[in-house]
This record gives sequence, C-alpha cells and structure tokens, in this order.
Amino acid sequence: MLSSGLNPLQALWFQFLEYLPQLIAAAIIFIVGWIIAPVLGRLATRLVRFTGVDDWIDQMDVNERLRIRADSRYTILSSMVGLLIRWLVVLAVIGVAADAINLPQVSEFIGAVFAYIPNVLAAVVILAIGFVGAQYAADFVATGIDVSRFPVANRQAVAAVAKYSIIIFTIMAALTQLRIVPDLI
Repeated sequence: MLSSGLNPLQALWFQFLEYLPQLIAAAIIFIVGWIIAPVLGRLATRLVRFTGVDDWIDQMDVNERLRIRADSRYTILSSMVGLLIRWLVVLAVIGVAADAINLPQVSEFIGAVFAYIPNVLAAVVILAIGFVGAQYAADFVATGIDVSRFPVANRQAVAAVAKYSIIIFTIMAALTQLRIVPDLI
C-alpha cells in the first residue's frame, strides 16, 4: 500500500490516517455511551422504586440493621441499582470502543469482568441476607433466653455468639461464591 520510497514520517502519517476512522468511531461510541449510561441508570432507579422494594426495605429496617448511615446514597436499593447499571453500561461501552480500535486484550478483560459480575451479585445477596439474618437470630436468641427464664448470666453474650457465628459462615459463603477460597465450605 505504501511505497518503499516514503520517508518514515510520511509512512507514520499515512498509518495514522488509515487508523483515524477507527479512532473517530471509538470516540463517538464512547461519547454516546457516556451520555446514555446515566439515562439508563436513572431509568433503572425509577423501575426499582416503582416495584416498592425501597419501601419494603425501610419497613424491615434493613439499612439500620446493616449499619448504613441515613445520609448515605446507598440507603436506598434503587439508588444502588441505578449506579450499578450506569457503571456497567460505561464498562460495556469501553469494551465496544476498545473493539472499534482493535484492542482485543481490553475487550477480553471486560468480558471476564462481565462474566464475574453474577458471582459478585450473588455474594452481595448472600452477605445482605446473612447479616440481616444474623441480627434477627441474635434478637431471637436473646428473646428466647428471656422468655425461657434459663439462668443465663449474660444473654447478650449468647446472642452475640449466635450472631457472629452466622456472620462468619456468611462471609465464608460469600468468599466461596467469589471463588476467592473455593473449597472453604
């Protein structure tokens, strides 16, 4: 394509001009994706809010039981889902833009990240259910000791043992789900 008589700077310039349409395409993909990502994030937030899950979480005091501060933007599940969707779209757009400029390693890495996301989501669900369940179990044990009138010197210590046993098992289950320690449980 290039004649052998061209000097190296001219050859570099022509290679750049051949590559320029791919760079422009990648830039357009990235800009459009960067604009669309927050829109999709807000749409996901509204859809989750519409389901009433946020109200159910408030009624169940999940945020309080997980010790999430009231002024945190993560107190509402819909906000977390919206942020997650937004950044997943940005990540996907980066992968498509990397494909447009022929960077297969970046695309493969992003593909591996997307393949790992279900494990992360499952681990988050395991942790949330485990931590909330541990608090309920501690309350149940403490109330059970009170009602049974067993001569237990420190009911809070027994409730704490129940709670932290469940939390430790929950963390082990999450680590197994994340394939960090696959043979732990």
